[in-house]
Amino acid sequence: MSGIRVTEVTRLKSHLKDVKKLRRYDTMARNNIVVPQAKDAMNKFKMESASEVGVNLKQGYNGDLTSRQAGSVGGQMVKNVCPVRTMSFERAWRWVDGHNRAFTYEVRVIA
Repeated sequence: MSGIRVTEVTRLKSHLKDVKKLRRYDTMARNNIVVPQAKDAMNKFKMESASEVGVNLKQGYNGDLTSRQAGSVGGQMVKNVCPVRTMSFERAWRWVDGHNRAFTYEVRVIA
């Protein structure tokens, strides 16, 4: 390698590993609430979502729930936070003259 010493290459490889670790940590899901004052509101939101899907949550530990029940509560929370927008329209079908075709687009808005 011209101009780069072996120790510099080793140091660069080590730095790249650290960057990859940080990037991986950055994309991992975290369960901590950023705003501590929102904890009560999130618990209320979780209870409302659980009642919508018919899961009986209690305050505190809910280890007796099945994975399916717990996932349905989380899924309902995501549906309420990120609703699906649907747009439908009809237009002339390109390949067949005189025919219309209905199109439906579903979009989930994520901020």
